[in-house]
Amino acid sequence: MRTFRHAVPVWLMLVLLLAAGLSDMAGSSRAEAAVDGGAAYTVSSATYSTRLSQLNVYPAAGAISFHPDTLVYSTTVPHATSTIRLLPLLEDETAVLEINARIMKTGENYDGSLSVGPNVFTLTVTAANKQYRTYTVTVHREQGSTESHLRSLTFSTGRLYPSFSSDETSYTLYVEHPIKTVYMSALLVDSKATLTYNGSKFPEGVSVYNAKPLEPDKPVLFDIVVTAEHGNTRTYSVVMKRAALTTIPTPRGSGGFYEMMPVTRGVTEVTKERFGRSELTIEVPLDPYRDELEDKKKTGVIQLDAVSHTPQSRYDVKLLPALWKKTADTGKTLQLQTHEFDLTLSPRPLPAGADDTGVLLSIEAVAAEQMAEWASIPPSVDDAAAAYRLSLDSFGEHDATWSKPLAFSFKLSHKQISQAGRLAAYRYDEGGRSWTFVGGQLTTGNRFEVELTSPGLIAIVEDERSFSDTAGHWAEGIIAELTTRRIASGVGEGRFAPDTPVTRAEFASMLARALELTSSGPVPFTDVPADAWYRDDLGKAVAAKLIEGVSESSFQPGETIKREQMAAMLMRAHSLRTGIRQDDILLPAKLTFADESSASAWAVRSIRLVEAVGIMNGAAGGAFLPQHTATRAEAVAVVYRLMNLHVPAKS
Repeated sequence: MRTFRHAVPVWLMLVLLLAAGLSDMAGSSRAEAAVDGGAAYTVSSATYSTRLSQLNVYPAAGAISFHPDTLVYSTTVPHATSTIRLLPLLEDETAVLEINARIMKTGENYDGSLSVGPNVFTLTVTAANKQYRTYTVTVHREQGSTESHLRSLTFSTGRLYPSFSSDETSYTLYVEHPIKTVYMSALLVDSKATLTYNGSKFPEGVSVYNAKPLEPDKPVLFDIVVTAEHGNTRTYSVVMKRAALTTIPTPRGSGGFYEMMPVTRGVTEVTKERFGRSELTIEVPLDPYRDELEDKKKTGVIQLDAVSHTPQSRYDVKLLPALWKKTADTGKTLQLQTHEFDLTLSPRPLPAGADDTGVLLSIEAVAAEQMAEWASIPPSVDDAAAAYRLSLDSFGEHDATWSKPLAFSFKLSHKQISQAGRLAAYRYDEGGRSWTFVGGQLTTGNRFEVELTSPGLIAIVEDERSFSDTAGHWAEGIIAELTTRRIASGVGEGRFAPDTPVTRAEFASMLARALELTSSGPVPFTDVPADAWYRDDLGKAVAAKLIEGVSESSFQPGETIKREQMAAMLMRAHSLRTGIRQDDILLPAKLTFADESSASAWAVRSIRLVEAVGIMNGAAGGAFLPQHTATRAEAVAVVYRLMNLHVPAKS
């Protein structure tokens, strides 16, 4: 028998075999051990991820259409948005997220301040295996608005000359001798501007008055300075003149003198007692507005001052026959202005000899929720911000008529507005004993504007539209607002289907409603059924030259829309919305997309323009994906951006 001088001991051999076995086990599972607070756990390298599963941007105006594999995003927010919130979620909770070099905690939101112009937010996700991925979100904050015009300027008494016009900045206010104090209120074209009276700021719609009593024949200057969001200013100057006491001989048969007050007020207030309460009637005559009505060069709207210095819950405003007839004969439009509401209407011509015909408007604030009619309000309605009972009646031998619809606007206080985007008006139908949606929207100065085919009981409410499949979705807020305003609609059974591709018919309908198109035309497409829900919207879109078919006779309404088709429609809508022709928009020299070769030739300029004006964004890697489709959520997002574009004031 042979012997080995260097034989390995048996115990050592066993240790080596055991170690090799453990090593194989660790290698086959490829696991790493970690300790957290004394507890060990294992993480498979197969679960490592550098992707975000979700990225929401608030407010809704800056929303993006996020996809985990898209790395570059760009969005635009109005100047009023000074901060942005990013809400990221990691696909791999063991990864580390940094936003602009700040390490984020799990579930933590990132709040960033915004400067005017581009603001870049870099989100870097680093996995446990040291691999990383970087997302970039560029938020463009718009320049502040330069709009510095007043929308209206009203006084508690007196005759303003000339009549108010936004572009006119110098006025004289003539007041009667007994008047020593005048109250003034102003409304802004752009609610983001600020008002200053003689050096002190005051909110729009709130009355201010002269500090010292007016004295006869001693003019007082009233300076109202409008400071635009951008910082530029416009000053409206009003010289107030109080009339002197006038005396003339009394008629024959009397002795001495009597006082005669010069008439400078444009309206007459008549208060009567009825059923134990006082009722105020404001009578608007022709004389203060005769020159404007007879001026053939004067076009547009004649503004009637029907502001009362004694606010009431009910107003009766009488447009006297001479005023009504002269307006009808000249074909002009009247805008009746009070503290609480405005009414715009166009009188139609009267028969010859109809000299006693006028119009009486009555408006009364009511508590809608305490009325029997409220029981039939739709279940989506929450509370009533305000409610009014309106009537518009003719008096005299003949019937006065007017063009429809009537344009009403109501002043709301900040307390009446909870969610501005969900405000809508309903009109009560006496015949059907039900409420009908009539739309409307909140505009500058907290004025809620709505067009009505006829007066009646009107409630301005918060319409709470919600869907079972939009909770937590990045476009939830936009969907709620656009469905409240009936610009978009659900798909039935309480669903919106936000991630379903949008069809050509759906998108064209959204645009027609967003632009509030009214003129309709024939639909030349043979593939649009006569009873299609979208046919009326297509007729309006065709008349406005907003859409084109895939051929002269086909629109393919049920086909999903391509991004290049969406861009072309949006740019036509942009021109309708802003009045800016596409040919007048200058494109940056470097604004091109890497995949423009895949776009149709007719669409190339549109996809560049739609990025330049901030309505649609490109995709990762400098691509636009012109042949890809878009979801219903993405569709409402771009329509929302279109609706909220800042439209420069016409010079």
